[in-house]
Amino acid sequence: MICDVENGTKSPTIAVLSAIAESFGIRLSDLVADAGAVSGRVSIRRKKGAKKLVDAHGIERRQLAPDLPGGSCEIVQIAIPAHKGTGTVAPHAAGTTEYVHVTQGSLEVRVGNRDYELKTGDSIAFQADERHAYSNTGSSRAMLYVVIEHTSS
Repeated sequence: MICDVENGTKSPTIAVLSAIAESFGIRLSDLVADAGAVSGRVSIRRKKGAKKLVDAHGIERRQLAPDLPGGSCEIVQIAIPAHKGTGTVAPHAAGTTEYVHVTQGSLEVRVGNRDYELKTGDSIAFQADERHAYSNTGSSRAMLYVVIEHTSS
């Protein structure tokens, strides 16, 4: 699969990209990062620099927060088409927490072997150092914001 991705013959899912990043011990945002305006302790991501990744299932992922050297937080906007899902996302490093807020639609969040149903306006927080997944259970697009808080190494 990695060879196909490198050769541009296959587009990986968000779950596959996440697994690749975790296998290298880096964040997904680091894997796809674009060198932005980083100077010392201040970093800016301009609107035009917020790249959108779209996987084979039509799931859109946009990194919103700028990267800071040694930064420990990501803010991600995810749009999931009706009746689609991310697939299983690889566990993050121990101590990583994800906070999810649904701004539109219905979402099922699977953490380990347990499912949680969320609707517009609902939020969930969980330890993301185990497998997890997001699935749109509704008949229209689901929009969510995810804050990923990484522990300092």
